[in-house]
Amino acid sequence: MRSVTKILILLFLCFFLGSCAEATIRYVKEGGTGDASSWAQAGGNLAGVLAGATGGDEVWVAEGTYSPGADPLDTFMIPKGVKLYGGFQGGETDPSQRDWEQHETILHGGNVNYHVVSVVSGADLSTLIDGFTITRGSAAGTGTVLIACGGGMLNHNASPTVKNCIFFDNSASLYGGAMLNYDHANPVVENCIFSKNFAEKNGGGLFNEVATFEAKRCVFAANEAFEYGGGMGNDGGETKVSNCTFSGNVAAHGGGMATGPSSELKMANCTFSENAAAERGGSLFNQGCDARLGNSIFWGNAAPLGQEIYNLAETGETTEIFLRHCVLPAGGIQNLTVDTGDVQVTENDTISGNPLLEALDRNGGTPANLGEIFIYALQQGSSAVDAGLPVDTVIAVGVRIPDKDQREEPRPRGNGVDVGSYESDLTSAGAGGGGGGGCNVGWAGGAWLLMAVPLVLRKKR
Repeated sequence: MRSVTKILILLFLCFFLGSCAEATIRYVKEGGTGDASSWAQAGGNLAGVLAGATGGDEVWVAEGTYSPGADPLDTFMIPKGVKLYGGFQGGETDPSQRDWEQHETILHGGNVNYHVVSVVSGADLSTLIDGFTITRGSAAGTGTVLIACGGGMLNHNASPTVKNCIFFDNSASLYGGAMLNYDHANPVVENCIFSKNFAEKNGGGLFNEVATFEAKRCVFAANEAFEYGGGMGNDGGETKVSNCTFSGNVAAHGGGMATGPSSELKMANCTFSENAAAERGGSLFNQGCDARLGNSIFWGNAAPLGQEIYNLAETGETTEIFLRHCVLPAGGIQNLTVDTGDVQVTENDTISGNPLLEALDRNGGTPANLGEIFIYALQQGSSAVDAGLPVDTVIAVGVRIPDKDQREEPRPRGNGVDVGSYESDLTSAGAGGGGGGGCNVGWAGGAWLLMAVPLVLRKKR
């Protein structure tokens, strides 16, 4: 009788707590021919292994280069609840043992596949993509919108977690060169790099369309869009960005980022520098949206109108911008209202002194080009040192001042929290306040950027 009772209890727990079976780990190696049951029996067809995975399974992928297939519609489809890990050498027994930077695992679209990676509709944040370089996706399809968007990754009504990934040299003939988040997608992207991606319309790095999107500790560098949002474009929904660096991105409007009607933008401790717009908004272009920006740097960007930020409200639109403890040069914001449009800009404790930015690459050295910029350090005399709001201050619902910086260094390290994505060990007493002057970044500066933009936007790929 006791045995029966134990069995009933076990069945009861399985029913309410989930499956009794352990999740399956599947192993993939370049050139593998096994059944994917172990490293010794690793499979070589990543797309096929993913097709056989179910929620709760993990797929471990060793260093190498993997293609979804030769057909433009071929893609690495990630099932709901599956965790896909790259960066293994082969032989590890736990994901914590891998080194995704040392053992690069490349998902390569060959300039053929519309989407290198896709996530099945309905997937939630338990679905994970971690430790890959995603490159050469080409969303150049015609006939339907989606195959012209999201060359690197498509999240259509899908909400995965994406970590430790590099999106490089992907393109789209419409929106989201590297990534499209569409139709109530709610992904979280953390510690990822979006570099040298391209969109003919909007969102060179990525585009959010009616989505709730969050980026933490990410880099958007040298991405391009012909129209809106070189680094990122937002149209509808909510975008949360913290501890991110935007550099060297170009577009006609919003070199760093463009946010459109019925959108919410919430930002904490980001740095925008050396972005450029051919027309409006070197850092940001905002239209018909609500933007709440805290502890962020907008400096050394270029545009004919709105060197740093351009705000537009057309007929019937309201554009509201709130800036708290941001570094921004005097005259860096420009507003335009059309007919009954209304632009409202509120600034609290704006800092107009020079932040004295120093561009660094991933290894802390001097970047070879704009696409290699990882972060901007603060130099002695920076106006951003100790000038930010304290840790945990609410910028907007769901966004607070973080307790670590983009590199996961603790905040504060001096007398107070620094403004921007980099937390220095300088103090305001030693910094000396800094004032006026040039941007002191590692490149030719805003004038060069502005002259270069029309050429960049016209170039063929």
